[in-house]
Amino acid sequence: MSRIRTRVAPVALALALFAGGAWAQDAGKPKDLVEYRQAVMSSLGGHTGAIGRLVKGQVDADHLMPHAKAIAATAPVVDDIWWENSGFDDYDRTDALPEIWQQPEDFQAKIDDFQAAAEGLVEAVETGERGRIVEGFKALGNSCGGCHDSYRVRGVAVPIARAAALAACLLPAALATPAAAQDGSAGRVERGAYLVHAAGCVTCHTREGDDAVALAGGRELDTPYGTFRTPNLTPDQRTGIGAWSQAEFVRALRHGVSPAGEPVLTRPSRIPRTPA
Repeated sequence: MSRIRTRVAPVALALALFAGGAWAQDAGKPKDLVEYRQAVMSSLGGHTGAIGRLVKGQVDADHLMPHAKAIAATAPVVDDIWWENSGFDDYDRTDALPEIWQQPEDFQAKIDDFQAAAEGLVEAVETGERGRIVEGFKALGNSCGGCHDSYRVRGVAVPIARAAALAACLLPAALATPAAAQDGSAGRVERGAYLVHAAGCVTCHTREGDDAVALAGGRELDTPYGTFRTPNLTPDQRTGIGAWSQAEFVRALRHGVSPAGEPVLTRPSRIPRTPA
């Protein structure tokens, strides 16, 4: 076995160097950077979710330490995945808010808190004491939430009311009609675009694929009611919502009824109680 490894190692190294040279040509593309970052964050989320099930007793397995160590080992990587050209303006499939680059010191402080919590969880698991493990897991969750609430669009903890987030998905398209342009509402359109970004509308209302059109719908989502295909939110008069009035989209949001009287799926947690 050792001979095989000895012979294979130089070949593998040569292949790696060759491949690295080929890949280097593509390194740095916003899409690749964002998707790499998402892979890193997804791995952390997977281990965290697994620990949650173990701590709650949903799974009977002695796997706490492997998951805790995996999080602690990956945590330092989070320092180095926020490239300048990996924001929403560079690739709109990211949930990272621009505040990450606008407030680097605060953002780094939150990363430091997460890394410390990850190490603390490993120490707690080493004790074998359930109380300490639970507290360590809570600390990890709080550190994650503290960052997501301020710097990730899905947290919707941005300088707007949470209630306005879903309405913002439709507002920019409605304002982007010719009538709105003639009304001199450029500022409102700009604000609406910001809210769409904050609410994460693009992520759900854009199908997968490099040729996908932002907000054109078509992404399939699994729901308790079956598979839901997200609708087109572009200003297109025929296929999108460009022909909707503001009253019609408010009705769709608040009451789940389209202008044609058909039911539409909305997210109750984001429906405004009062007009936004």
